[in-house]
Amino acid sequence: MGSPEACMKNKSLIKKYLVRDVELLAGIVEILDTTFQSMDLCITRNITASSLAFQLYKQKYYKNSWEIEKPSRIKYDYIEKAYYGGLVMINKPMVKDAKCYDVNSMYPSVMLNNEMPLGKGEWFYNIT
Repeated sequence: MGSPEACMKNKSLIKKYLVRDVELLAGIVEILDTTFQSMDLCITRNITASSLAFQLYKQKYYKNSWEIEKPSRIKYDYIEKAYYGGLVMINKPMVKDAKCYDVNSMYPSVMLNNEMPLGKGEWFYNIT
């Protein structure tokens, strides 16, 4: 069904598929909207999943006694240089009978069992 000719022959099938796809997506959005409303979260105020997660964290888990720094523009610009997108690597297994660990999967348990970075950041100079 990949060639233009095949697609033209299967217009009704493709239309059914697209309509069903939109119906499923609408259902998912409706479920998410209901879920977020029940948690008193506004999904239209957040443009990323990260900002939505941070809103949820602040509403449900954050303690007012904790200080979360909002860095100055100069500090933010400096920190931002460290964020340059995800690295994509193809790993070729070179070992037999070894265990592999997904470090990304550790984040939820680390966040659950440890305090998040709190307080004001410090500048360090002349680090050797």
